[in-house]
Amino acid sequence: EMEKMSGLMEEKLCYYVREFTERIQQHGLKITQQWVKCVIDPDAVPEDKDGKKLDYDLQSLQGILQKAIAAGDLKADTPVQRISRLMISQLYGVMTCWCMSNGAMDTKGLLEDYCSIQLPALIAPYLAK
Repeated sequence: EMEKMSGLMEEKLCYYVREFTERIQQHGLKITQQWVKCVIDPDAVPEDKDGKKLDYDLQSLQGILQKAIAAGDLKADTPVQRISRLMISQLYGVMTCWCMSNGAMDTKGLLEDYCSIQLPALIAPYLAK
């Protein structure tokens, strides 16, 4: 979906952040709490389950950033792996805090703050345009 979007790179990445969180909340708090509990030790997760979800999310975001470099939206020296790790850590942290607060944490507000404060500072040095 992001590839079809026009607009600034920050807007596209905020869309990713919002969609990530929306998908988690669609499954509901109890399902998310159970999922986190089950995958917290990836060595204990059966091969046919989500034990590699973190790797999948990191690779997906790295792919998005690599495509942005190829499209000329980001500079060639953008530290794709580093940015991906920081962003995914933030998203997983919010998900974990949401679970630990029994759903009381305002994830949308927190991620809007992330999109308006942290993400622009993270990505600004690497914007090509």
